[in-house]
Amino acid sequence: MPNLFDNINNKSIFIDPIILDFEYLPKLLPFRESEQHHIADCIKPLFNNSLGKNILVIGKPGIGKSAACKFVLRELEEKGLDEKIIPLYINCWKNNTEHQFLLEICNQIDYKFTHNKTSLDLLKTISKILNKKAVVICLDEVDKLADYSIIYNLIEDIFKKTLIFITNKTSFLAELDKRIHSRLIPEVINFKHYNYEETKEILKQRMDLAFNKNTFEQEAFEEIAAKSAYEKDIRLGLTLLKESATTAELKNNSVVKKEHVVEAINKLFPEKENLKEIENKIISMLKEKKELTTKEILNELNDKKINYRQLTAIISKMKDKKLITTNIITKGKFGNIPVHSFVSTVL
Repeated sequence: MPNLFDNINNKSIFIDPIILDFEYLPKLLPFRESEQHHIADCIKPLFNNSLGKNILVIGKPGIGKSAACKFVLRELEEKGLDEKIIPLYINCWKNNTEHQFLLEICNQIDYKFTHNKTSLDLLKTISKILNKKAVVICLDEVDKLADYSIIYNLIEDIFKKTLIFITNKTSFLAELDKRIHSRLIPEVINFKHYNYEETKEILKQRMDLAFNKNTFEQEAFEEIAAKSAYEKDIRLGLTLLKESATTAELKNNSVVKKEHVVEAINKLFPEKENLKEIENKIISMLKEKKELTTKEILNELNDKKINYRQLTAIISKMKDKKLITTNIITKGKFGNIPVHSFVSTVL
């Protein structure tokens, strides 16, 4: 009787799958040079014994915010400049309470005597250690903090510093207490999404490092690049590279084909499998009719799988992608209502 594990393919198409992880930081970070220089310029005053500038890094997920900031911190370490400046990176989603946050700093500065100490005790000790030098503290996913009071404490108790706040929320500053806001006065660096060609080049660099040569058929790779650019999310592209290659391996294929990519996409987006088709239908309607309300679009689609609320979400996303535009007009007895029209296509 054959064993369940008899048909294992011992030759993996992966060279190093870690390269596809979100946390992996490549040696080169393309297309973010301007943002990285801006971040570095805000830190440079610390080398002259002056105060650094605080920074707010904003932008949607998967567009290189964290990677760019980590790259700058790594440059500090590799140049040996950490002798004057201590670089710290804190993921506030993983360390969202004040005590967890402070414990993570203790871990990074190699302070071991944390047992039974209160947050106030830890803050005093941390401040004493950090104030011997200058410090750059990067607070990633800062909006996930349970309490923003830790930001106030960092501002007040740490002397020579640059605080870097990374968030997807454009409203983050408005949510801060006025006493915190007035003390921060951050430089705002807005990360725009990568275009198709940039997305394709970034994913190609990762693909070349993570897989054996000629692992992906060109059509399969371009499908991943197009989907990643369409969703404006590099992390999605990395996930699809890994998932489609895993799918191919499970089927004992040494080459990743478009069918493997499609299967990976459907696995990641089971509720969005027909989204692009729906968007194309809406665009065709608007090209023909020029203007339609949401209700009129719903009636034209005549798709029982889509309700009014779901259609509203699809239209909102199409507006974000600048596929369509919406204007408020007066239409009969119903008063002011939104009317949608076609703008342009992408990808």
